[in-house]
Amino acid sequence: MTVSSAGTADRYNEPTSVLSTAGGVQEASRARILYGSTYSAPTVAKVVDGSGRQADVRGVRGQLVQTAGATGATFDDGSSAMLVNDLGAGRVVHYAFLPGLSYWMDSDVARADKLPESFSLVLRALVTRPVELAGVKPPVETGRPMVETPVLQSGAGAAITFLNWTNTPEGTIQVRYRAPFNVTRINSATQGDLRFTKTDDGVTFTLNLGTVDVVRLWGTGRAP
Repeated sequence: MTVSSAGTADRYNEPTSVLSTAGGVQEASRARILYGSTYSAPTVAKVVDGSGRQADVRGVRGQLVQTAGATGATFDDGSSAMLVNDLGAGRVVHYAFLPGLSYWMDSDVARADKLPESFSLVLRALVTRPVELAGVKPPVETGRPMVETPVLQSGAGAAITFLNWTNTPEGTIQVRYRAPFNVTRINSATQGDLRFTKTDDGVTFTLNLGTVDVVRLWGTGRAP
């Protein structure tokens, strides 16, 4: 994955085209832009996904002059904003803008008394697109984009931490855990033992999530 102007110069700031040649993507040369703060990065365009949904592009916008592959998103003037190009057994995904910065600045980050919220669904989908294209399946799925679920696994089972990064309780969420062992018991730090259903690749269960919870899973068999 590359973003606008990434890999266009070496450590001595001499021009290089190694990445653009390999990926089949080349941008027009542009001046380097420096901002004293991310908050000062202006809106420079809008990005449009395949469904026609739009989101603001912040900071910089590149102009693609030589491309290969399929367009994953466009700017509001119809030019390519994201390209996907096969390379060997994998692929190159190039953004002609800064998706991470744009995603962060699309949220409500002005108030210090609460967590940022209102992140763009369009930009989130574009940011995570390379992972989806690679066929990566997360060990835990909740269907809630602002719920973080880091997992610790050992020979004794696993522990999943549920972190709610919104400013309100999530309520009942459906959890899918791809367990590398046979789950025999699930316990929530806040709700006690939980009922669960076994699936072909693990278990599913429900959890009433407020701000944070830790769920422990016991089992037998292999675990990494």
